[in-house]
Amino acid sequence: MLDRGFSAHRPGRRAARAAPGLAVTAAAAAAAWLAAGLAAPARAHVSEGAVALLLPTAYWIPAGAAAVAASALALALAPPAWARAAARAVRLPLPAPAGGERLLGLASALGFWALVLIGWFGPRDPLENLASLGLWCGLYILLPAAMLAGGDLWAWISPFRAATREIRARLLGGRPPPARLPAGLGMWPAALSWLLVMAFALADPAPFDPARAASAMALWWLGHVALALVFGEAWLERGEGFGAWLSLFAALAPVRAGDGRLVLRLPGAALAEGGSGALAGAGAAGFALAALGAGIFDGLNETYVWLGWIGVNPLEFPGRSAVIAESLLGMAGTVALLTLACGGCVAAGRALAGAPGPGDPAQPGLPRAFGRLGLSLVPIVAGYHVAHYIPVALVQGQYLWAALGDPLHLHWALTGFTSHEVTTSFFNHVDDVRPIWLSQAAAIVAGHVVGVFAAHAAALELFGSARRAARSQIPLAGFMVLATLLGLWLLAAPKGA
Repeated sequence: MLDRGFSAHRPGRRAARAAPGLAVTAAAAAAAWLAAGLAAPARAHVSEGAVALLLPTAYWIPAGAAAVAASALALALAPPAWARAAARAVRLPLPAPAGGERLLGLASALGFWALVLIGWFGPRDPLENLASLGLWCGLYILLPAAMLAGGDLWAWISPFRAATREIRARLLGGRPPPARLPAGLGMWPAALSWLLVMAFALADPAPFDPARAASAMALWWLGHVALALVFGEAWLERGEGFGAWLSLFAALAPVRAGDGRLVLRLPGAALAEGGSGALAGAGAAGFALAALGAGIFDGLNETYVWLGWIGVNPLEFPGRSAVIAESLLGMAGTVALLTLACGGCVAAGRALAGAPGPGDPAQPGLPRAFGRLGLSLVPIVAGYHVAHYIPVALVQGQYLWAALGDPLHLHWALTGFTSHEVTTSFFNHVDDVRPIWLSQAAAIVAGHVVGVFAAHAAALELFGSARRAARSQIPLAGFMVLATLLGLWLLAAPKGA
């Protein structure tokens, strides 16, 4: 998405194409790097000013799928106590950060509107305008990766929450919200909200144009702050799609705050327990599927296969404005198919588990099973997003660093780096590109392995005995293996748009 959009504005510049205990963690890492390490040499293909990283498929696609299948089998055969122990959290004797949220939030809101103004009145080149780069590279690519490591950073820097509180306190006299967001809606409003973001990113003719991006940011802020004033801060948790999407990455972080202390746990462990806060229940699982479907279509809509399906010659791509309807329908169809497939796998697994035995919990209802097991897709969302955008981040991150040093386009170079120094030389040789390929494949496979662990741990709680849990996971494990194949194929597929 980003490489195509930025390249379209500056054809002469090259942009990158994007392509649980200690034992469980080690298994995930080993499986991911085994799948990636079996890759055969390949070549980068240069076309129309963009570097297409076409990953090899002869070995690593089946190896990646085999790694995920082997992880599912190993967890099914392992003693249940191992998975339960791996899902436990360890409370550290360290206080969680406290205070400063209001100041940081207000500073973030001011920074957000500064980006909007730069987008409206700054340079027209999206590779030199901090609004375009800050939105699509900083917030969309780099911030999720930071939250994978550092936890819920968005709670501190959200430009919505502190602003909403200040407006309510100073302009509305501290009056409570006039309406309540129905609890039964779960995160479905956030799912629709996030699909609006992705519709803009994938189908709008020029989402990377600075003024257009700035206008979208302004409308997003005004709309969601207004809704938060009506429904309270619950809207920011269950209705504002971008923050909800970031919460998927925060849920995988090894460190989080809990009761004033830092809590350490393995990636996926919180999901195995059913999530927390807004990220729980069938609505949260539906949101994860919406995010996964939109992310997969982000890679699919550039491939020769997709362009062939919609009757477009990939060598004569007519432009985004010619395929708006196809892009919107394709994204919606991908989300719908994934949701139906996952729901069908959960229903089939529930039937395969059979009747509860002595000591087993009661048979979970389908909505509860879907809500618990569907959250196991969150690591897959994160893994695919990271893998897809590693090459883009390597290039656009340089432009972002340069723009941070000259936000007003006055030739300041405060960071000591300018856009004229941006390089893509690390895409020129196989030896330089191979680590990028390995990292992409590792991210895909590791995300699926963590997802398998989260699903198995959740199944043990839902169905009780190891035998019932293992049987219930057969369809979902197959779904994850196929998702691994699809994700790895998307990284390697020829791109023509």
